[in-house]
Order: sequence, then C-alpha cells, then structure tokens
Amino acid sequence: MKAACTGRRHDPDQNDLALPLVAPGPRLMFLLWLVLFSAPAVAVVVDIDPPRIGAAGVEGAAAAGQPLTIAVTVEDMSPIAAVRLFYRIKGTQAYQSVSMNRESESRYVARVPATAVTGAGLEYFIEAIDDADNRVTRGSKNMPLQIALEQVSPAAAGAAGDVPTGPPSDGRSSRWRWVLGAVVVGAILAVAGGGDDGGGNDAGTSAPPTGTVTISAGSP
Repeated sequence: MKAACTGRRHDPDQNDLALPLVAPGPRLMFLLWLVLFSAPAVAVVVDIDPPRIGAAGVEGAAAAGQPLTIAVTVEDMSPIAAVRLFYRIKGTQAYQSVSMNRESESRYVARVPATAVTGAGLEYFIEAIDDADNRVTRGSKNMPLQIALEQVSPAAAGAAGDVPTGPPSDGRSSRWRWVLGAVVVGAILAVAGGGDDGGGNDAGTSAPPTGTVTISAGSP
C-alpha cells in the first residue's frame, strides 16, 4: 500500500524547528528599557581654561640694594602645576627665573636677590601652568611689569642711627670748666689792676679799665 502523497516536497535547507517571530510585548520592552537606561552615566570633564593670575604686589619697601619679595594669587579649577617669576634689571636683555612658593590655597611668593634690585628698576612677568598644561602669563617677555626702586644713599641710611661720638659728659668735666673760668677771671682782674704803681691812685691817674666777661659752662 502506497502512502498518500500530499504534493509538498521537503526542503533540506529549511529548519523544521524554527520558531515563528513574535512581536515583543510590553513587559519585554520594559525590561529592555531598564537595561539600557539604568547603566551609570560617565561624565568626562576636560579643562581647557588657563589659570587666573591676580594682581602682583611687592611685600614691604622696594629699596635698591635690598632683597625684594613679590606675591601673587593664582586660581584654577585644576590643580596648579607650577608658578614661576621671570625678572631682570631694567635695561638688560636676559631674564632670570625663580619658582614661586605656595604659601596658602592661592597665594604664591618669590624673592628677588639684592644683586638684581638696583636703582635702574626691575622688570618682571609671571607664568602659571595647571595640570592640564594650560598656561597663562601676567605681563610678558616683551611687555614686562615694572617696579620703580628708591635709591638709598649711605648718608641717608645712617642718618637715623647717628649717635654722639665724643666722650660722655659727667660731673668732673663740668667742675673743670668752672675751675678754668675762675682762673680766667682772676687773670683779667690782675691785668686790670696792673695800672696801679703800688702808691695808691693819684687824682690824675685814670681808673683801670673795666669790662664784662661771659663764661658758658655746664652745671657742676
């Protein structure tokens, strides 16, 4: 007995176990949304702004021949990598540089040696760099900031400290001045009485000259 033929040929490439495509339901869509949007967001912040340098100032007096301290404020959203001071004597070409030390959260200071502090004046500029390699300067090599310095002469420097150089006055020196004054007065009186011949004053003899002697002396 022959099997009944249905007229459908078998395709060997066709998978008889293939499942029919089913559109995702609301529950599956919710699970997909939960997986995609519940992952933590990662924010990447790139610092492209340079540090901000405030006004620079001189601490103490700016006098020629004395060390000079320059202070400045530097702020940035990133940590500051370095702050340097470039300086030179006014009228020269080459700059010297020194690292500025951090004294507080945003305050930096540097000291210029006395050999660079002259009556000609001082020129300088400041450079700040942050950890993102952003850099900025206050002043520049071609347009530096300037400090006028007061020239202090040796005579003016010693005027405030002048003291007497002679021996100190005491009672003995005053007493000697009084003795000397007495001797001088006695000598004058002796000369004045020398016109008398020892026989008394005659009517025709003029009276001895008189005068006033002023002697200045300290108190005994």
